[in-house]
Amino acid sequence: MTTYTKFKEYVWLVNTIYQAGQITLSEINEKWLRTEMSAGVVLSRTTFHRHRIAIEENFGLYIECDKKKGNRYYIT
Repeated sequence: MTTYTKFKEYVWLVNTIYQAGQITLSEINEKWLRTEMSAGVVLSRTTFHRHRIAIEENFGLYIECDKKKGNRYYIT
């Protein structure tokens, strides 16, 4: 995967979570599968967490999980 492709995925993920306010991984995947980037393949939990860490390291944005509200992710 190219750096450009990863960057697009990071931006897409941040934008998706930001617009939703709070969103589950299942809901993220519903939206993800509607993009051309997905090629019909779900975003695995492992890939999601790799992206989450990369977003934190590269952009300083923290994607947190609210377990009390059904594992809903949000940006802090």
